[in-house]
Amino acid sequence: MVSNRHPASDNNEIGYILGIQIQRDRFHKTLLLSQEKYINDLLTKFNMATSHSVATPLEAGIRYSRHQPDNPPSSEQHLMDKVPYKQAIGSLQYLVTCTRWDLAFPVNHLAQFMQDPTPAHWLGVKRIFRYLRGTSKQGLVYSSSLSVPPSLHQLTGWSDADWAGDIDTRRSTSGYIFQLDSSCLLSWQSRKQTIVALSSTEAEYIAAATATKELLWLQALLQELGYSLTFPGIIYCDNQSCITLSANPKYHDRSKHIDLRFHFLREKVQAKILKLQFTSTSTMWADILTKSLPKDKHQTCIQALTKPLPSL
Repeated sequence: MVSNRHPASDNNEIGYILGIQIQRDRFHKTLLLSQEKYINDLLTKFNMATSHSVATPLEAGIRYSRHQPDNPPSSEQHLMDKVPYKQAIGSLQYLVTCTRWDLAFPVNHLAQFMQDPTPAHWLGVKRIFRYLRGTSKQGLVYSSSLSVPPSLHQLTGWSDADWAGDIDTRRSTSGYIFQLDSSCLLSWQSRKQTIVALSSTEAEYIAAATATKELLWLQALLQELGYSLTFPGIIYCDNQSCITLSANPKYHDRSKHIDLRFHFLREKVQAKILKLQFTSTSTMWADILTKSLPKDKHQTCIQALTKPLPSL
């Protein structure tokens, strides 16, 4: 995911478009998408170009609220009007959309406070810039799949939820991430759930249902592009109760309150379109999309989902 080299490209190839740098290495059959120039321009724009870098975009375990303990007195709240909070969040959202999936949770988490940000929220945004200061070269590396038999392309995803993680609403945060053939990432999302889950099982079930919708869309897209996929697609989950609920058609008192619209997940499992498969919390890579992590786990998630550039 980190590149320090700039392979020569054909003059007829696109090298930079819409803030995205495109580096093609025909010898190794790789394509690197990064936004180093866009990031450096952002750091300069927000006076963070000389800041000290940090290893994670948020402090481990931190959860921001609308009522931070260091909120300024009402007489001083107008000082926050001069802070370019909305502009910063908007610029960071573009990074999340294009290449920086590792920023999906921190940026979306802090985006909730755009209407009335506090100094603590602004410090959180500046920490993201400090993280970018040390990771500006990161990007997405795609490589050729010619070595994979045409009928064996495997779509794999990870789904996770942080139960009741939002301090203000007690709603959970869902996160999913998908890749093809253990290669680079195709799709990712971090989003607060629309209802309050009454248990961790329900939160994970809702997250898995959301991931299922994305898997179905990716399957249709890849097949339209000519890929022959292996069925069922795999979604990894670290909650055994969620997996049991998705496979068991019996009606349980403990799950009858779950909205019917989420039970289409069970229908797709029974149709063998997808399979929910257990993975331990230590290998749940979608954790990075639902909460702030310690340095070691943050780096492990990135390394596990990143295809490195071939060495010269």
